[in-house]
Amino acid sequence: MIISPLPHSVCLYKAEDSTAYWSKRREKSPADPSPQAAQLPSRKSVARPRSGIDEDRKFAVTEAYRKARTNLTFSILKEGCKRIVFTSANAAEGKTTTTANVAISLAQQVGVKVLLIDCDLRKPKLNRFFGLKNVPGLTNYLVQNLPREEIIQSTRIPNLQIISAGTIIPNPSEILASPEMLKFVTALEEHYDFIILDSPPINAVIDAVSLSSLADGYVLVVRSGVTQTNDLDRAILALEKAQTKILGMILNNAPLDTKKSHYYNYYSSDEGHQ
Repeated sequence: MIISPLPHSVCLYKAEDSTAYWSKRREKSPADPSPQAAQLPSRKSVARPRSGIDEDRKFAVTEAYRKARTNLTFSILKEGCKRIVFTSANAAEGKTTTTANVAISLAQQVGVKVLLIDCDLRKPKLNRFFGLKNVPGLTNYLVQNLPREEIIQSTRIPNLQIISAGTIIPNPSEILASPEMLKFVTALEEHYDFIILDSPPINAVIDAVSLSSLADGYVLVVRSGVTQTNDLDRAILALEKAQTKILGMILNNAPLDTKKSHYYNYYSSDEGHQ
């Protein structure tokens, strides 16, 4: 069954017909609350506007990311989270683009410093999204002991810095689960309000779960019309087995509503499809 968007909602309810996906999960586990989520419009809706609603569309996209930021921030404050891993069930579900734009939205709050780390060590893309270099990056610090200052890159967004993935290595899951990785991220906490980690799809490799020891919580990116319910179940089960905290799910590629829109800047990249 394909996940479908639920119009006019900031919670991901609709998994099949009119039955709430998380309500079904609560039937299995009553103590499991429905995490907050947000709907993000399809990139096609804003890629090639053909009329005067261009500004409306841009505003609608930005407002969607603001809503995601608001809901995520609520969960973060409620749960006391600072290190958040973004993942998806499978590839091509808009994970990296969503992660980058949520990080941008968080950094646009007054006085908030955000660090975005590309932990997709097999297929890194964050550096291309921001037009930055991939090497040196995370793996170069962890394997080659480069100074931390050499791998942190500034973006054109004030208060947002990134650490790219770095040189491809043969054992990414082991590196991500290493004591050195935990020590590194812990040391960074005193310099940032939020540390966002972009990880590989959870059903493809174990890398996302490898980050569980250092993550305060996980956010799942779900692509409307693409993500299968059984794939999402597998991803959630993997996170539950690792005893992680799921902060919420973001419904990506939802239909765009521009009825109540005005202009605001939106950052995107043709490279950011993962």
